[in-house]
Amino acid sequence: MAASFTPRRNGNVIEQDVFGELLLYDLERNIVRRLNHVAAAVWAKCDGHRDVAEIACAVSPKAGNPVDEEVVLLALRQFSKAHLLAECAPAPARDARVSRRELIKRIGIAAVPLVTFMAVPTSAQAASCLQLGQNCSSNSQCCSNLCLPGTLGIGVCT
Repeated sequence: MAASFTPRRNGNVIEQDVFGELLLYDLERNIVRRLNHVAAAVWAKCDGHRDVAEIACAVSPKAGNPVDEEVVLLALRQFSKAHLLAECAPAPARDARVSRRELIKRIGIAAVPLVTFMAVPTSAQAASCLQLGQNCSSNSQCCSNLCLPGTLGIGVCT
């Protein structure tokens, strides 16, 4: 089942390369996901036409090492969990499960796909804090969360 799965990207995701890192912005959830180079290589092949084995073959040259189907499936499961795919990736069979720790021991940390995230403030949230150099009276008023005290109870956001 897993080998015949042909992953397709969710259409509500905008991708942007920023200084060599791939960032994915989820329009529905206001979350940015950062992909390491292995996950980004897998993501690039999720076009709905390649199955897991074909993605593994296509990703290997970019990863610098042979990438097996378990690595691709780990990335696809992370994409599914992050709502980045149109369909959910198949869950591994109970007897075929390989933990992330076991995979790291076997292939090394650099070859493991990694998807991290950060929340993105809405326009209203971003506009609700004071910018650098503006007068403030408490840390919570500053976007940087740092109000340096000044005279007469007025500080400056830094």
